[in-house]
Amino acid sequence: MTNSEILILVIYIASGMLAGIVLHKLIMPLIAKLAAKTSLKSDDLIIKTIRTWVIPWSLALGLFLGLKQVEMESRFYTWIENGLVIFYIFSATLIISRIVSGMIRIKSADSETVIPSSSIISNIVSVIIFCIGLLVILQSQGISVTPVLTALGVGGLAVALALQGTLSNLFAGLQIISSGNFNRGDFVKLSSGEDGFIEDITWRSTTIRAASDHIIIVP
Repeated sequence: MTNSEILILVIYIASGMLAGIVLHKLIMPLIAKLAAKTSLKSDDLIIKTIRTWVIPWSLALGLFLGLKQVEMESRFYTWIENGLVIFYIFSATLIISRIVSGMIRIKSADSETVIPSSSIISNIVSVIIFCIGLLVILQSQGISVTPVLTALGVGGLAVALALQGTLSNLFAGLQIISSGNFNRGDFVKLSSGEDGFIEDITWRSTTIRAASDHIIIVP
């Protein structure tokens, strides 16, 4: 690498950093102020989440463009391009996961019928989004995802058979939480004759406080 190539690389990196700082310090705050004037909370969340990645994105792009000006073997260019693609896909996956999870929390906070333990829903959604992001990364690198999906399907079937009781409670809990038919403070009576007020509803069980002040845990 010659001195002129090093200088060009430094200029590109500095330009990327400068562009990122301008976007982060000047442009994004203006957009955030406009979003703050709306009644929606989701747009504030989206802007705040994206803003944290503006500088890394700009810096990575500047580094990539700078390295393109340097004489290297073609295989190194391929590695750099693949690395940049993986970085952008991963960051986009992380952003989508945080935005979706944040929207679920916002909706839970605004609703009087959603149980706080429904955060399990946002965790499940995050896992699904990350799995999709991983498959997209593999596909972008020329790796066939069909064998991976097949292995996941077979493995998921084995896990489902081994954990039938746990998974049954999981999906039943998610159904109760998402439906909103039962909430904390409601008075319920079980088919076994026990009754009381709902203390909490989690993804695995429901806690009921009976009139005698003892706790009943119902799977």
